[in-house]
Order: sequence, then structure tokens, then C-alpha cells
Amino acid sequence: MRKNGLLTSALTGALFLFLAATHAAAQWSAQDPFNTGSQVSPAPFMRWESTIKLPEVGGPAPTAELSNAQPLSLPELTEFALRNNPRTRQTWLAARAAAAGVGIERADQLPTITGNYGYTRSQHVNANSGVVVPWQTRFGPSISFSYLLYD
Repeated sequence: MRKNGLLTSALTGALFLFLAATHAAAQWSAQDPFNTGSQVSPAPFMRWESTIKLPEVGGPAPTAELSNAQPLSLPELTEFALRNNPRTRQTWLAARAAAAGVGIERADQLPTITGNYGYTRSQHVNANSGVVVPWQTRFGPSISFSYLLYD
């Protein structure tokens, strides 16, 4: 009977922790919970997409040389500079790293969830009378949730 209760409790605790972890993972599966990646484009060769509708811009100049036939827009010039100038590429990647750094610094503000399952079995002897107390078995899951309110 006790083994059955222990097994049931262990399975219930494991199922609870699994469901909690699955829910937390699904909710926080994005690698950028503060959405700092939306403030820069995903890659140097891609345009940044704003939440506000922007005017359509044609693709970058197809050749390595700029032509004077038509005026180029700022995104086209930026793309040209990123493709042809290593310093511009380096600065672009530094800006992306800085955006990731903002997310890392703000990670302290995310909640922390900790799950545990404990099992203890003990038998005590009464020091005065010498009577042996029956075995005590304690088991069960525990979960803690912490969130920074003031810093």
C-alpha cells in the first residue's frame, strides 16, 4: 500500500514538473523575451522590418559599382556599404551584439521557476525510553517561483 502511494506520488510529481516545464518552455521558447531583436534587422543583407508600414524600397544595386543613372535610397546605400566595406560590416555586427547585450542585461527581470522532488526515510530512537519509533517516509514535489520586484 505504501509503495503504491509512493509510486503514485512520484508519478504525479514528475507529471506536474513535466507539464510545468513544458508550459514554461513553450511560453519562453523565444530566445529574445524582451524583443530586442526587433530593433535591428535579423541579418546584414536583410532589411529591417518596422511594425509601422514603411514605403517599399527596391533591392540593392546589382553590381559592385554604383551607377549615377538613378538616385539610390538610404537602405540601398547601406546594403552597398555592408557588402563592400569590412568596417561597416564590423560596426553592424557590433550593433547587433549590443542589442543582444541589452537583452542579457534585462534578463534579471525575468521570473525564475525552480522545481524539486524530495524523498526522505528515517527511523528515530527515543533517547529517554529507548523505544524505536516506526519508520517515517516523506516525499513530494515542490516548486518555487521568484520574481524581482525592486532593484
